[in-house]
Amino acid sequence: GSQDKSKYVLDKRVKDLWGKKSFPGVSTSFAIHKGFVYFGTFDSIFYKVDLITGNVIWRIKTGGQLYAEPSFFEDKVYFASFDYKLYAVDSLGKILWTFKTKEYDKYPIVNGSGSIIISIIGGIMALNPDNGRLIWEIPYDPIKLSTSKLTVNKDTLYVGDLIDKTCAINCLNGKIIWSNEYKKYITSQIEVASNKAFVGFFDGFDTAHSCIMALNCATGKEIWRKYLEYDARYKPLFYQGDLFFGTDDDKLFCLNAETGQQVWAHNFLKDAKGTHTLAYRGNLYLGTYDRHFLIMSAENGAVKLNQLFDYGICDPILYNNDIYVGTGEGKLYKILNINN
Repeated sequence: GSQDKSKYVLDKRVKDLWGKKSFPGVSTSFAIHKGFVYFGTFDSIFYKVDLITGNVIWRIKTGGQLYAEPSFFEDKVYFASFDYKLYAVDSLGKILWTFKTKEYDKYPIVNGSGSIIISIIGGIMALNPDNGRLIWEIPYDPIKLSTSKLTVNKDTLYVGDLIDKTCAINCLNGKIIWSNEYKKYITSQIEVASNKAFVGFFDGFDTAHSCIMALNCATGKEIWRKYLEYDARYKPLFYQGDLFFGTDDDKLFCLNAETGQQVWAHNFLKDAKGTHTLAYRGNLYLGTYDRHFLIMSAENGAVKLNQLFDYGICDPILYNNDIYVGTGEGKLYKILNINN
């Protein structure tokens, strides 16, 4: 988060849930599960706090910093630390098991059936969620594996790599369903919706080759491709027949998801999209690098709310039909009556 202590005024539609209570140095996005908020900090502590009060339920000191939000299965929470361990913890804060890795496991994921955990650990592994035992493994050169979060949809895992391939993998047995080769491309996280896999590709050096594609999610066959002037690094978002994504030239695009044709574009004017985008009830919710939290019309990109914060903004969260957004200061805010 920013160290700039500039004063900001909260819009009446943005409610500070915890008042003076905060957790400085939040290093992950917040996750909400069954009425509690989970997050990690730069001082290597993983927290579970009450959503309404912010009271700490328990905390776990790990041997390294935490950088990604956790995953959940039944009453267990799974998270990774820079001590090269994946942790499984029950609702009371008891560590059930840890899995030691050779590389930092950034994004543990529970697959669609809830039967295994998928992790980036110098490759791709599936673990039994009850005991952490290895089910299958696909060895991978760590330098090639994309830093993007894996995507799971209906027991299929979608993953891009730093150089060469985009793959679909059976979560249950680790068998590759399809694999496409894209020389020199780095991929965004993959969005799967409407029988398509949407993925951004960027060269990293030559922005003229950047593009976004729609693939048949069952076969990997290309449906359409749109070339871009700048990189699209964040996960695209499918919502009500359209596809939304940000680019490194400070823009947010809306495309028709069936054809790839542009519907509208919004220019952030020397700012840039800094979080994943959330869509709900006709609105888009996202944060920018300059600490602005925006609510925009999904139909035309019109800005309905522009809230400045003192610290970096975490990915927005939808929970029980309410929208929440956290900041690096360790504070959580609830969005009220945005369409009024």
